[in-house]
Amino acid sequence: MEARLGIACPLTVWEDLARGGVRPDSFVGRWVQRLLFYRAPEWVFTAAYAAWALATLATLWLVPPRRKAR
Repeated sequence: MEARLGIACPLTVWEDLARGGVRPDSFVGRWVQRLLFYRAPEWVFTAAYAAWALATLATLWLVPPRRKAR
């Protein structure tokens, strides 16, 4: 209903005022952005990608894919 009327939730308005100003993004938008876009050094992402690749290879080695018998 708020989106259709083009108004902000009063709690979001109060939060923005408590934080010291009005932000253009919404409350949910801020949390989604924090979840999707991490602030970390580059080596953290490199280590995470390497760990994911090793886990994938280990899974394929421990439980190899099988073809169905025809």
